[in-house]
Formats: sequence, C-alpha cells, structure tokens
Amino acid sequence: MDRSDVNLFCFNATRITSSGYWGEGKPHHYSVPLLLVQLSLIFAATRVVHAFLRPLGQPQVVSHVIAGIILGPSVVCRNQGLIDLLFPPRSWTHLNIISFLSYILFIFVIGVKTDLRIIRRSGKKVLAIAGSSYVFPFFCLLLLSSAVARQGVDLPASLSYPSNLVFFSRWSITSNVVLSCLLDEHNLLNSKLGRLAMASSLVVDFCGMILKSTFSLFFNATLTDVVRSMLALLALVAVIVLVARRLVMWMIKNTPDGEVMGEAYLVTVILIALLCGLLGAFIGQNMANGALLLGLVLPGGPPLGRTLVERLDRLVSGLLLPVYTAVVGLRLDVRDLVDQRLCLYLALLVGFSVVAKVGAIMATSHWFGMSINDGLVIGLMLNCQGIVELYAYNSWHDNQAMDAQMYAICVLLTIGVGGVVAAVLKLVYNPASQFGTYKRLSIKQNGRLGELRVLACAHDEHSAVPIITIVETALPNPTCVYLLHLIPLIGQMNTVLTPYKKKFKKKGFQLSTTDHIVNAFHNLEKNNPGRLSVMPFVAVSPYASMHNDICQLAVDKKIALILIDFHKRAKAKGAAESIKPAIRVMNINVLHYAPCSVAIFVDHGLSPQDRLSHSIAVYFFGGVDDREALAYADCMVDNEEINVTLIRLVLPERLRDGSVEERIDDEAVDEFIRGNRHNKRVDYREEEVTDGPETVGVIRETSNDYGLLIVGRRVGEKAKAFTAGLEMWSEYPELGVIGDLLASTDLGSKVSTLVLQKQPSATGEQRVRSKFRCSGGDGDLYM
Repeated sequence: MDRSDVNLFCFNATRITSSGYWGEGKPHHYSVPLLLVQLSLIFAATRVVHAFLRPLGQPQVVSHVIAGIILGPSVVCRNQGLIDLLFPPRSWTHLNIISFLSYILFIFVIGVKTDLRIIRRSGKKVLAIAGSSYVFPFFCLLLLSSAVARQGVDLPASLSYPSNLVFFSRWSITSNVVLSCLLDEHNLLNSKLGRLAMASSLVVDFCGMILKSTFSLFFNATLTDVVRSMLALLALVAVIVLVARRLVMWMIKNTPDGEVMGEAYLVTVILIALLCGLLGAFIGQNMANGALLLGLVLPGGPPLGRTLVERLDRLVSGLLLPVYTAVVGLRLDVRDLVDQRLCLYLALLVGFSVVAKVGAIMATSHWFGMSINDGLVIGLMLNCQGIVELYAYNSWHDNQAMDAQMYAICVLLTIGVGGVVAAVLKLVYNPASQFGTYKRLSIKQNGRLGELRVLACAHDEHSAVPIITIVETALPNPTCVYLLHLIPLIGQMNTVLTPYKKKFKKKGFQLSTTDHIVNAFHNLEKNNPGRLSVMPFVAVSPYASMHNDICQLAVDKKIALILIDFHKRAKAKGAAESIKPAIRVMNINVLHYAPCSVAIFVDHGLSPQDRLSHSIAVYFFGGVDDREALAYADCMVDNEEINVTLIRLVLPERLRDGSVEERIDDEAVDEFIRGNRHNKRVDYREEEVTDGPETVGVIRETSNDYGLLIVGRRVGEKAKAFTAGLEMWSEYPELGVIGDLLASTDLGSKVSTLVLQKQPSATGEQRVRSKFRCSGGDGDLYM
C-alpha cells in the first residue's frame, strides 16, 4: 500500500473524563463526555427523522441512515469546525466499537428468533421462488456487466471480474434478517404472502451465504488457504453445536416453565455469543457470523427468545442499533460523488436487478397458480434492502475493497431501494383488506338449514373458561366449533397457523396450555354427542396482526360466527380487571375486518350450574346487528334446554317515522314470533321508552332475571332516541352503547352479555365509523 494514501491521526487516548468547565475546561475534548453528546445527538436525530418518515412506510434502518447523513459531513457537519467539535477522528474508535457490538447482539437475537425448520419443510413453490429470486437477477447482472465491459468502460476493481461476483451476489440475495424486520414493522409476519416470502428468503439466504463464501475463497486465496479456512469453519461449527449449544440448552432446561431466564443465565448466554464471534474472528470469519450461527442452532420462543426480547431487544434495537445505522450515514459524504458515469452505471445495475427479480418471481408465482398481484407483492418483499447490506459495504470499505465514492453510491442505493420497496409494499398490500372481497356469511343466512359454524378464540386457559361456558349454555343444535388457540409471537420470527396435533406422551411429558384447552373442549364434545363437534387449531403471531389469522381461518372454513372474549375479566367482588390492552386492539380489528358475524362475550360469572344459565334474554332495539342477534336467538330455540325471552323496546307512535328500516325490524320480529308461537320456551315482551334514561330503567328492571343477555352492537340509525344521552358515557365503543352499558358495573347488573355484530357486505350495508385511539394499538382504529 502506498503510504501517501494513509491518513495518520495522533491523539491522546487516555483523556477519559474531565472536571468540567470550572476545572480544566472543554469537556468535549474528553472521550466520555464527547461520546455522550454523540449518542444523544444520534438518538434524537433518529427519533425525529423516523417520526416524519414512518407514516410513509419507511423502515427504521432507512430513517436512521438518513438521520446519520443529516448529522454527517453531507449536511450539518459540512464545516470542518463542526466535525472537530462533534465527530472528531479520535471519537470514531468508540463509536465503531459500540455500533459493531450492537450489530453482533442484534444478529444473535435475530438468529435465535429464526426457525431453520422452515428450510426442511419448504415445498416446491418455496424452492422455486427462492431459486428464481437469486439465479435470474444474478446472471442478468453478469450479462449486463459483460456488455458494458465490452464497450470499453473503465470500471472500479470491485466491479471487474472476478470481484464483481461477490458484489452481484450481494444484490441478488434477500437477507432473511432484513425481510423479517421489514415484515415485523409492517405487521405482515403472519400474512400468507409474508410466510411464503420468509421461507423463500431463508432458503436463498442460506444458499447464497455458501456461494458468497465460495467466491471469496476461490478467487482471493490459494488452495491451501481454502482448505485451511474450510477446516477452521467446520471446527467453529462443531464447537458451537457440541459445546456452546449444549451449555445453553442446559440453562434452558433448568429454567422453570413460563418463567424468563435468570440474570446469571442471560449474561452467560450473551458472553457465549460474543465468544463465538471472537472465535470466528480468530479463523478469519466475520465476528457477526459466529454469533449468528449460535443463534440459529438455539431454539426460539420461551424461555430464551422471550428473555432476549424482554431484557435485551429493546436496549439493542431501541438505543444501540440506531448508533450503528446512523454511523453508516455519518461515514457518507455526498461530495464524494464525482463520477456521474459510475453513479448512473450502478443505478442501472441495481434497477435492472430489482426489475429482473420482480419479473422472475412474478413468472414463477404465476406458474404455481398465484395471481399477478401476489407475485408482485412477493417480488417487492424479496427486494428489501437493509442493515445486512450496509454491514457488507462497511466491511468492504474498511478493508479498502471499495473507495469512498463506491461506498456512498452503494449506501444511497440501498436506502433508496429499501425505502421505495417498503413504501410501495404498504400501498399495495394489506392482508386484512382481502377479506372484504369474500362473500359475507352471517347467522341469519345460516338459519336452521344446517350446523352453525363457530370460530371460538382463546388466548389462555382463563379466557377459554368463558368461551366453554357460552358454548355449553347458549349454542344451537348442531354446532361445529373451530377452536383457535391464539399464542403471542415472542422470541421468534416465524408465525404459525396450523391444525392442532396431539402429542404422544413420553417419559417426563408435560401438557402445554394448548393441550389443556383442547382437552377441555374435547370433553365438552364427548358430553354433547351429536350436538357439538370440535376442530382445534393453533395460531402463533403478533397481537398487532393476530386478526389476520382469525379472519383467514374464518374464510377457509366458511365460518358464520366468530366468538371472542372481552379484554376485561370479572373479579370476585364484581369489579373488572384488564387482561392485556393488545387483546382489545385485536378484538377491534376483528370487528372491522371479519368476513362474517362477530360476537364479543362479556363474562360476569356465567356458570352452567346456575339455574338461570339457560335463561336468555334478547334486547331488540332495531337495526342490522339487532336482527342478527335475533337470528342467533332463533337458532338457539331448537335447544330444549334453553329458554329465550325477546324484549323489544319501541318508541311511542309519535316518534316513529315509518322508515324502511322500521318495517324490516317489524318483519323480523313478526317472523320470529310466528315461528315460535307454539314454543313454550319462547316469550315475548314489549316495552315503550322515549329516551336513554327510560332505556336504562327497563334494562335495570329486567336484566337480573336472566343468566345471559344478547344485544346487537349498534342501534339502528333511525332509533337513536333509545340511547339519547348515553353515548357520552360509552367507555368501550367496540361493544356499542347498549353493550357498553350492560358490561359496566355501574349499572348494578352482574349478568353476562353477548354483543353481536353482523359484518356489512362489501357492496351493501355501510356502517358509520368514528375514529378513536386505543391504548396499546398502533395508530388509529376505525369503528
């Protein structure tokens, strides 16, 4: 190397802390105060920039790099005086150490969350999409590069054969780490196309890693070096699998079920991950690869994955990792972009790679019977760029495999492609919106023609109890219950939606929460032969997108009614305790996107042993949802153990307008009365009210005579006088005004309530929606 190309910096590295401005003065000349200032600036800048870019669908890594560019010599620090003040050369050692350490820990956590069994379970579709997404753009880039080279264009060494093979391979590979982060930010992990893209990216990432290592070894080393590196890599893998993994598995085994790992175990796991990275550095591998390999061979989920997420992930992803991505922008200077022909050439290569990959994936997806739009979405997902690519460019720049101009171009192209892909993906793909295109099913359509298909959702054993109660006491004959155990995705990236498979009992076998819930429903099925059948399923997904699994299963199984539990649970003294705010958000999303009717059960202690448990009252005010509640009651009257009372609240004659909605309500009630006029278990009452307080009086007077109350979620548009003055006191809009009143302990009623909503058709009924913000949610939800 020519010494003239080397910049030599001399500074006193022992100046750590200062005595302040009243001592020696100039605290920013010392390492610790300067580092704190830099971390504060980076943290504030990344937060502010992401607050502006997040509504545009930009991932965090793009926002953080842009924040670094703004802080760096491209914008704020264009003046040398500011560089010397805020980011002097002597401070880069500390910034690089912190950023690189955060990257290693981040990669380790992602490795633990990743399930390698996806590769083993990959079908032909996954393998075909993975192969086409890598092979086709890679060879297209080779052909385009060869065509340009034949024109006599002078290219940098990194773009000349054989070095360009590594560069082209990097742009052809889709990093599973980057894709999982993107899908997680967009709540697409449990979408159908998201699952397919995740599996494809894991396959291509694994194969591409092998090919990149092969290119690097065979073109940059002798045969002896290749053999030595291969043997060293195999030795590292052996140490990780046979020693490190067994030690961590021993700690996992000694952690009680349902608990997080202790502090000593967590610190030991982190040290083992760093040690594996150090061993990788000793044999010439990247330090992050050693930590990644350890993470991949360890099981995700509880207790290890849950512990890492709860105790480490927020620190790494929230504070330390933004330092790494911001440093990438700080190292970039747009003034290095002096060769316009090179910029255009690289932009052409990258654009050609993106188009080639999308085209190849769309063609492959169409071959397997998928729509063009689905192929486009998968192509966008597999074109994502992010932190792994930035890490590669940082390494090449540090090793002088690319100059400052190439580094600047590659970073800008990476955040450009990553930002555009994320923004377009947000615009063109919302998995929940697809449910609006399906034919809406309802209880009224189902009627008495066949069995009622109900999707019962349970989060844990406690939430399963009220669901079992409502199934046992208030479902018609016959009923098919599709049981869905909803498990939050913690400590892993791969979502699951699959039928429940009974495990064979072995020595030391312990039943899981899913086993207990399924066994309880199967016992209920045995006690009701011919009346009830149960089909159990399991879903593992984030709360933010859990409604996608519920709606998808409802579509696949042609469900007429989704049964979910209210997010609050009754306590012994009548008060209510909140389970999880995220469950409330999930319920709201189900109400909004469900392809069928939805029922929310508010449990106030309903018990099958109670003499009133099979005595049910339906409050009918009018409107679509009340008619659906009436249809549900009409199905239940076939059950000889159930007594149904229809309580209709009507307005005085002077307040009625004879609208079409009123006539439809009258016809529904008349039809119910005519169909059950000889049934002694069916009763009908009519109460005249003029306003909200009179409505409350009727409910307070009649509600305690029954074990279960059924009401529609919304009162008809022409019957708002029933709830006049009550809307302002509504605490839970997802229950509607009357449902919220019945669920409130202020009413004095302790009767369980079932609130029904009939989902409007895509082209028919339209609901009036009001916007409100729910704590624990992500953005505004519409009801």
